Amino acid sequence: MNATPIALLPSKRPDLRAGLSGIWLLCRPESKLLFGALLALVIGVECNLIVPELARRALMPEGSLSIYTHGTRLLCAIILLFAFQSVAYYLRTYLFGILAHRIVKGVRSRLYESLIRKKISFFDASRSSDLVSRLTSDTLLIQEAIGIRISVLIRYLLQLVQGFVLMLLLSPRLSVLLLGALPPIMVVSMILGKRLREYSKKQQRLLGECATIAEETFGAIRTVKAFRAIPFEIDRFGLSLSALYETLRARTAVSAFMQSFVTFLMNAFLALIGYYAFSLVLDGVISWGDLTAFGMYGATVALSAGFVISGISEIFQAFGAIDRVREFSSEADGERTDGSRQQFSAPPQITFRSVDFEYPTREGVQVLKGIDLAIPGGSIVALVGPSGSGKSSILQLLLGFYEPTGGSILVDNYDTRTLSLDLLRSLYAFVPQEPALMSGSIRQNLLMGQRSASDEEILAACKKVNLHSFIESLADGLQTQVGERGLQLSGGQKQRLAIARALLVGAKILVLDEATAALDADNESLLQEQFQQLKGVCSMVIVAHRLATVQAADTIFVVEDGKISQCGTHAELAATPGTYQNLVRQQNLK
Repeated sequence: MNATPIALLPSKRPDLRAGLSGIWLLCRPESKLLFGALLALVIGVECNLIVPELARRALMPEGSLSIYTHGTRLLCAIILLFAFQSVAYYLRTYLFGILAHRIVKGVRSRLYESLIRKKISFFDASRSSDLVSRLTSDTLLIQEAIGIRISVLIRYLLQLVQGFVLMLLLSPRLSVLLLGALPPIMVVSMILGKRLREYSKKQQRLLGECATIAEETFGAIRTVKAFRAIPFEIDRFGLSLSALYETLRARTAVSAFMQSFVTFLMNAFLALIGYYAFSLVLDGVISWGDLTAFGMYGATVALSAGFVISGISEIFQAFGAIDRVREFSSEADGERTDGSRQQFSAPPQITFRSVDFEYPTREGVQVLKGIDLAIPGGSIVALVGPSGSGKSSILQLLLGFYEPTGGSILVDNYDTRTLSLDLLRSLYAFVPQEPALMSGSIRQNLLMGQRSASDEEILAACKKVNLHSFIESLADGLQTQVGERGLQLSGGQKQRLAIARALLVGAKILVLDEATAALDADNESLLQEQFQQLKGVCSMVIVAHRLATVQAADTIFVVEDGKISQCGTHAELAATPGTYQNLVRQQNLK
């Protein structure tokens, strides 16, 4: 693969360590920006920790910052400190935000490239809505983790550690008591954090299922309404939504318990420590100024501990998102990008030699069995036969979407498995049975295969399929929007647009899979004339059920049950008892 792999979590490692390692790998390319953000964060934390010391000095009977002798100086120092702190917090928030946006931009870009380069078999086994969820919802969780959660976690972790050290310097006795509260709190946090991560992964999966149902329903809204299936679709979406709700409820319960229980433990310990501290003041062990500073540090430590616990739970949710992204960002299932780049004749000859094939998602079900056929350069070859006989599977192999499980496919005597897929597909222009149009303008759809074509070349291709008069009648012409999946166009217009797009490419081999099924007789006749004019200039492989489409083909192969049962011209096959002759009679052809 050419795509740069996303360096994320190493597998089989402790969750917290692996998660933090994954986030570091994401941040490492932006190390300078990360350093600036961390520097601003540290400065802000240090400013915050200076406040209790100012309070301690303010309560001294005398000194440079005593409130009794130098109140104005103390006030100015506090205001200046807060101003410096606010600048540091601004820089921290801004820099971490920019860092997160840059990283997630890179993650989304590389993940998209990784996904789009996957083999067709990968998409056969995946739902498009789930893939979109990886690009949007999961990467958004990563963005929040880096832009907000990590900075908050580091900030309060620093305050927790430094605050405790300063408390230790003020009163070792009280600090040791406080230290005893931390182990049980951390153990509870780690256990519940792991459960939160599991719930987060399940939540994202169920969210993808909800999106799939909605996407399917909206995409087939005409069929849903025609079959009065709205109540059924509402129930289907409701069941999926209920499963998502139950997962969210369980995750919220764990998160709420985690935060409340940890807060209770911390507050209980602080109450005990406060009671003991008051007795130390009465005994003259520590001063009121020291106790005030200790209390402020204690409040800072307690508040920081709460945020650290909360931050850890949220970070674990982000780890779940990183896991999901990592699953699809590897080079596994990627298409072959290497291979030789040979020079072929124009157009080349294609040969199938004893080709067997079964789809990766249907192992054990042999779709093609010992296929032998030849497509001479510049000829018109047709594949006919019953639905499900294997015609479209032959085209899928021809286009390199899959590799044969047995036998070989040759292009000018070069095995396609040794060729670059990019080179192989440059030979073809493909018109599928269901024209695949993107939301955008007519012009954008026509330029998919030949992005350098001029408007004159575009209109010339449209004229060949009798589409130019329709385009000229539109107010926006080529800039007219076709709508999602081309819903603004009729079935015939979409098919003619797809054929014009293929003709515009000027490929050496034109592959048509039921490409004229939605056309009326006049437009089909016009296309037949165009195909005849292309004879010798490029090869054509046509799959059709209507035999009128393939009567002029040089060779017609009849495909039955994954095998070639008959081969010849229309006249030869029509005169020979068999499947083709039966099809001629059924369609009242001469």
